Amino acid sequence: MKKIYLSGQIDGLEPEECSRQFKQAAETVRKMYDTECIVINPYELPDVQNCWADYMVRDLIILKECDVIVMLPSWNNSYGSKIERLFAEKIGIRVIEL
Repeated sequence: MKKIYLSGQIDGLEPEECSRQFKQAAETVRKMYDTECIVINPYELPDVQNCWADYMVRDLIILKECDVIVMLPSWNNSYGSKIERLFAEKIGIRVIEL
């Protein structure tokens, strides 16, 4: 079963807008893969220390175990998403832009 990581802007967005964007992306990805996948939505993961670096480390560890990273349209507005994309490319994870 494919593990798919969602990547997009979180910082600077209203929580409701961020939640909506990531939920929509998860639904779209599930339709693309006929629900035969695990979609990892970092916006729904448990909080870690309230520090950007702690979130990045957590997310890269999770991303490392995924088969695909799906970049939400907002990814270019996020330093974290840019790091996640570069990391995925460097270790051979397939990158898809939504």
